[in-house]
Amino acid sequence: MKTELTRQVARQNIEDSIEKVVAKMYESGKSFKTIAEYILLPEETVKAAYERYCQESL
Repeated sequence: MKTELTRQVARQNIEDSIEKVVAKMYESGKSFKTIAEYILLPEETVKAAYERYCQESL
């Protein structure tokens, strides 16, 4: 049980970090394609991370 909770917390921290990195890079003028290539994730995942970041910022 504790291991699963630890994994959930770690997963959330990673997702939050990715969202912040994507947002900063996108706002500095990088394209989603460029960001995806840089952080080795599919472009759709990068777009979704940016959308989540924008929703959480409201």
